Amino acid sequence: MKRLILLSCLGMWLSYASADNYKVLFVNDANLTYNNGKAVKVGDTFSDVDAIKWQKDKQAVKVFNLTTKKQMLMLGKQYMRKTGMDALISSKRLSTNDFMDTSDAPKTIYEKLGSVFDSQYDLLDPIELPADVELNDKCYFQASYKYGDTMLTKKLKSKNGNTVILDKSIFEVDGKQLGPRDVVLSIEYVNTEAGMPIFVKDGIEVTFIPDILDE
Repeated sequence: MKRLILLSCLGMWLSYASADNYKVLFVNDANLTYNNGKAVKVGDTFSDVDAIKWQKDKQAVKVFNLTTKKQMLMLGKQYMRKTGMDALISSKRLSTNDFMDTSDAPKTIYEKLGSVFDSQYDLLDPIELPADVELNDKCYFQASYKYGDTMLTKKLKSKNGNTVILDKSIFEVDGKQLGPRDVVLSIEYVNTEAGMPIFVKDGIEVTFIPDILDE
């Protein structure tokens, strides 16, 4: 029964997605074109998710979905390897958790922490992640990653006491700005009054998407 509901919901979503129109808000490569040779520019509108001629993994177009009234990020690495609709579904990050029944039973701290982070992010704009744990000066997430031969650890920003922020400031360490690059994060939750940090998740792949793509 759950599978039928899942398939029905997915089918309805696909029917809406296929009719969506998109307005371009940002593009990081002046050489990116549509299949007809016209340059992709801010302010353009289009409806065919296969209309863009992607040539590089990190070509990025941020669009506003005029149907759902939401922003989304389209990347070359998604569309060069998949059909347009497959990539569109991927960018929505649909998961079985979206359709699973939720329990009223209280969650442990480990269950709460385990649901915060996905396994992969494309980092262009700041990414805000809701977290059902305490976040303040004494309680926070920290990310560790290898940069060259050095292992670095960075405290992640938060706001409103319940949202952790993943942004390009992870490349600012000890007051120094490092050259952003693709990294793999390991995340811990720190409570300075409770002793050792709690391991949250590792192997989180972060793909850095530049504001302007070099030639």
